[in-house]
Amino acid sequence: MEQFTIGQLAQQTGVSRKAIRLYEEKGLILPSIKRSEGNYRVYNQEHVFCINGIKQLRSLGVSLEEMTDLVVIFEKKPVEVEPRLQHLLKEKLTMIDEHIKDLQKLRQHVGAFLDSPKDVFNQVYLPKNFTIECRYNHVSNIEKQ
Repeated sequence: MEQFTIGQLAQQTGVSRKAIRLYEEKGLILPSIKRSEGNYRVYNQEHVFCINGIKQLRSLGVSLEEMTDLVVIFEKKPVEVEPRLQHLLKEKLTMIDEHIKDLQKLRQHVGAFLDSPKDVFNQVYLPKNFTIECRYNHVSNIEKQ
């Protein structure tokens, strides 16, 4: 089986060396990485498959923490992980739909403000889970007098 250094693996997968080390630290790279006689990490084609799987899940919005529950997918056992992955992705779709609704409401509010700013000041729209952070660390000279 062909073997790769971390640099070759990074080049082949389009993932940085730092990211590969992070994936290894989080236990996402399977099978476990072997070391050469000089104590360098040695990767193979299964690790390429694994890194590409991580990239695919990231593109679907799955966090590294969420991937730890799905680690069997990297062992080429998708039958075991499919129901969990489907459930997770359905939850993500629901969250995306909620964000889209909030953004549509915000868009309407901004449009209404541009059309009639005086009227909009009488209404306040805040999307769900919206927080405003105010900081009063700076006091101008006018306020001090």
